[in-house]
Amino acid sequence: MLFHERWHVELVFDEVKTHLRLSARTLRSRTPEGVVQEVYGLLLTHIAIRTLMLEAATAAGVAPTQLSFTGTIRVIDESLPALSLASPTQRALLIQHLFAEIAAQRVPAQRLRFQARVVKRVRSKYERKLPIHLKAPPLEAGIDFKDFIALVT
Repeated sequence: MLFHERWHVELVFDEVKTHLRLSARTLRSRTPEGVVQEVYGLLLTHIAIRTLMLEAATAAGVAPTQLSFTGTIRVIDESLPALSLASPTQRALLIQHLFAEIAAQRVPAQRLRFQARVVKRVRSKYERKLPIHLKAPPLEAGIDFKDFIALVT
C-alpha cells in the first residue's frame, strides 16, 4: 500500500548522491572523520535546500513536492553572487525574488507508482503449457491408489 511512497525516499537518495555532488569524486576526504564531515555537510545542504523549497512553496501556495530540486539548485547557484554583493536592505528583496523563482521551478505531475500484483512468468528451459495440456485425460477408473503411488514414485 505504501510502495509508491518509497519513491520519495529514493528521490532523496538521488538528490544527495547525484545532484549535490560537486566533483567527479563523491567524497574527497581521505580520513574517516573527513568522510563523516562531508556526509554531514551534504545532508545539511540538502536540508537547507529543501527548507528553502518549503518556504517558497508555502509563500506561493503550492505543495513542496511540486517544486524541482535541480531547478532550485540552479536558481540558488545563479543568485549567490547577487546575494553576496547586496546590501542588507537589498538582500530582503532579493530573497523574496529568490523564493518566487524557486516557486516557478515546477516538476511535471507525478504519476502514481504502483504495479498490479500478478504472478511473474518464471523463465524455464521447458516450453510453456498450452491450453490443450491443461485438459489431461482422467485416470482410469480401475487403477488402485497403491498402483498409482507406485507409478509416481
